[in-house]
Amino acid sequence: MKLPIITFSCFFLVVSSLFAQAQTLETYFQEQNLQPKSTPEGVFYSISKEGKGALPRKGNYLKLKYTGKLLDGTVFDASTEGESFVFRFGVRQVIDGWERGMAQLKAGSKATLYVPAKLAYGSRSLGKIPADSPLIFEIEFEKILSDNEYEKYTEELEAKEKTAFEKQKKAQFERDLQIIADFAKAKNINPTKTSSGLHYVLTKKGKGELPQNGDFVGVTYEGFLIDDTSFDASEKEPYRFVMGAGKVIAGWEEGLKFFPKGAEGWLLIPSKLAYGALAIKDHNVPPNAVLYFKVKMSEIKKIK
Repeated sequence: MKLPIITFSCFFLVVSSLFAQAQTLETYFQEQNLQPKSTPEGVFYSISKEGKGALPRKGNYLKLKYTGKLLDGTVFDASTEGESFVFRFGVRQVIDGWERGMAQLKAGSKATLYVPAKLAYGSRSLGKIPADSPLIFEIEFEKILSDNEYEKYTEELEAKEKTAFEKQKKAQFERDLQIIADFAKAKNINPTKTSSGLHYVLTKKGKGELPQNGDFVGVTYEGFLIDDTSFDASEKEPYRFVMGAGKVIAGWEEGLKFFPKGAEGWLLIPSKLAYGALAIKDHNVPPNAVLYFKVKMSEIKKIK
């Protein structure tokens, strides 16, 4: 097997990079007049309050509050105000610098971890964190959770996340309805609104019965974003599908039931009845997009 060749220049760059990281932390300590302790792996730490609990062991769930900073004091991350962060120790859920540093802290401790880039995010940039950045973490290690405490924590977290999600959905729906109202006013149309938030307009009345679930229908259509950008259309033939079979978006399933054969009109669809938070990249449909369709019910066939 032929081994890869490492040139002297590459070796020099690697060594120089590691030296620069160490030198940056060393300079910071000198400027701040700090003398932190160090783990064998190179994580520095200083304990401002010694806890009375146990040191963490692999598999423990650790509950803590934290603030992450760059060496210039820029805050790039923090636990949510008034809440704690929980992770499982020793199973790579956090950066190596945390694993090494938290191993030195007893439950109840307050401490600061100084993590070299190689034990944080290395040469990757992430959000406010530039590549090759040493990081500072101010840690308040609250406790090691028992199994029952962890189960209760996850239940409470799920309940909070569900509440936040429902609140977000409601706010998005209200924004969508306002967008549709503004659009209808600009287009000088007066759509009918259903209880679900769907709006529809019949510009041409059809004949016969309205389609029902189980009917085979053919629809000629063109779909638009709310800024009138066309993103999809039927081709030479109508698009055919069975009503109620889940083959089309919810806004179509509901809205087309107001269109007898030959009817034409518009469907104005809030995002929750279209693609929701999903982006349809192939058609350049962004997430949470309000859509409208110009449609014609070309055919309706009863299936026995």
